[in-house]
Amino acid sequence: MALALVLFVVAVAVIERAWRRYGMVPTSGDSKDLWDYERGRIHTLGKKPLFLVGGSRLLCDTDLSVLADRLPRYQANQLSLMGLTPIATLRDLAQDERIHDAAILVDVAEHALEKSYWDNQEPWVRHYHERRNLSDPFEAHAKALFESYLVVANPTTGVQNLLEGKWPKRDYVTYGPDRSCSSDYSLVDAARARAARTARVRQVYGQSKPPDPASWLDQALGVEPFLRQLASRNVRVVFYRPPTTGDHWILDSQRYPRNLYWDRFRAAVSVPTIHFKDYPGLDQFDAPDGSHLDASQLAQFTECLVDAMVDKGLVDGATPTHCSKR
Repeated sequence: MALALVLFVVAVAVIERAWRRYGMVPTSGDSKDLWDYERGRIHTLGKKPLFLVGGSRLLCDTDLSVLADRLPRYQANQLSLMGLTPIATLRDLAQDERIHDAAILVDVAEHALEKSYWDNQEPWVRHYHERRNLSDPFEAHAKALFESYLVVANPTTGVQNLLEGKWPKRDYVTYGPDRSCSSDYSLVDAARARAARTARVRQVYGQSKPPDPASWLDQALGVEPFLRQLASRNVRVVFYRPPTTGDHWILDSQRYPRNLYWDRFRAAVSVPTIHFKDYPGLDQFDAPDGSHLDASQLAQFTECLVDAMVDKGLVDGATPTHCSKR
């Protein structure tokens, strides 16, 4: 038995080294159960929860290790979801009486505040409340931890895939067991990705007229009941408009002129807002695809984001900044 175990460990080590030399890296999978794990971490280790609630920009453009270093009093819970707007999750947090003395950063581009998008994340919220096996989130987290250390734990490198002729290729997006996400654009044609993103945004915006600004603001301010619920439990909230760059930002600005949309929301909503254009540290980066930052930019960007969060009173007790502005 001992010899078999030794041989197994040696075989795994050899295969692991081979995959890494081939260029593969460990990456964790994502799932509703893993989201449940993050959603359920409330006031652990005596720290205040800092819920990150948004879409792919807050998910993949935030360095959680920087948050941990800069904000030692807080525990970052990554609840953002790829391609899904976050109001359903904000609503759920507002209705959870267990959450108090916390902070919530809500990533919203202008369209996310239109009520037709509010329920995008509702399936994930429902899964959290309706799951029957309480151990599932913990098992998902344990599995993600295992996957984060070993390339051989990635299903794409499994024997079955190889037998079927499915040779693995490293994805430019990698995930961590804490639901962190980063994108390495050196692995893709960034110019092509930018062109595809711009074409997609142009197509989506071309399918309908922009909402009337007054109607849009009325919809956006529909979040106020949630904000009052949270404020009653000493939960701070800041709405954050993350960066888009190049043609993507030009298209965004044409559809939602800032003076007619975001600035009016900022003036009317009862909590602070952060717009990336108001902070040189956040506005100095060029997103390779126009929408998401490269992994090499995340630490510096997150330093500057923490500064903005401190400036707006979302968090306190931050350690000295390393945000440098070019």
